[in-house]
Amino acid sequence: MAQLLSVISPAEFDRSVPVGWNEDNRQLQLDLQNATLVADSTSGVALDESWLVAELSNDQRFHVLLISAEELHDTSADKENYERLIALFTSPQDNQIPFWNCPGCPSYVWRYGFIQLLPHILTSQSGGLSATIEDDAIRFSPHQQLNDQSNSVLVDLRNGTVVVECVDSPVLRLNLKSLKCYKMPGTAVTIHKS
Repeated sequence: MAQLLSVISPAEFDRSVPVGWNEDNRQLQLDLQNATLVADSTSGVALDESWLVAELSNDQRFHVLLISAEELHDTSADKENYERLIALFTSPQDNQIPFWNCPGCPSYVWRYGFIQLLPHILTSQSGGLSATIEDDAIRFSPHQQLNDQSNSVLVDLRNGTVVVECVDSPVLRLNLKSLKCYKMPGTAVTIHKS
């Protein structure tokens, strides 16, 4: 599933020599195809929040998290579940991933903090997210906090909840069905400070 995210173009590219979009996008696709699954809430082994935040905070890696959740709506006498599929993009603050570990090669940073893929596509162009522990849950928030109401996502693995807080939008409360975390990069092998 993480491999399909390249279609949405989740990264911005920076290179010293202008080259077509297709070459950069192909390299990003290779990274996404070679991303390694490092955590899966459906594996039967309970995920530890502290371990996951330590993994996500590693200053040598970018990560993609895929969250499957459902929103419960009351409609007259019955209840209807709305499936949500959300991708979160985490990265060390102010870091970029260069391709092929060579000077002058292109590098990329995450364009989006998160993308909702289902039931319809919504994006948050906040760049990569940081992960921190907050009240025994994991808070994903933008590196650049523009104000106290910046977009963020709170994932409580123990209670199985996800709370999406967006500027100028109501808080969205979801029941967590699954969380998968993929470690980047694949073909890109080092990170430099921007």
